[in-house]
Amino acid sequence: MRTKVFRKSVILVAAVLLIFLFPATRILPSMLVMSWSNAVECREALTHTEDIHVDFPTGKVTTSQEWYPFMLTFDASDTFSRWIDQSVQLTILYNFGGF
Repeated sequence: MRTKVFRKSVILVAAVLLIFLFPATRILPSMLVMSWSNAVECREALTHTEDIHVDFPTGKVTTSQEWYPFMLTFDASDTFSRWIDQSVQLTILYNFGGF
């Protein structure tokens, strides 16, 4: 029992060190959270409900990683509709530079 706990602890510590010490792996926690958030937002997005396909360049464009690897989606329909007092659909597709 103790060896299993010790083994899991060593693997966990190694994974945390790998993620936070090496620049190439620092993006992994962000990608995990953002992919989940993006999946939730995509369900209600105008681009999904109306089957609209837009192709944006993302990911590795040159030898250095300049952009986040995938396009992110935010469905602002409810918030924006309340703000302008009209029923509208608003989907924001965004990306940001890789740091």
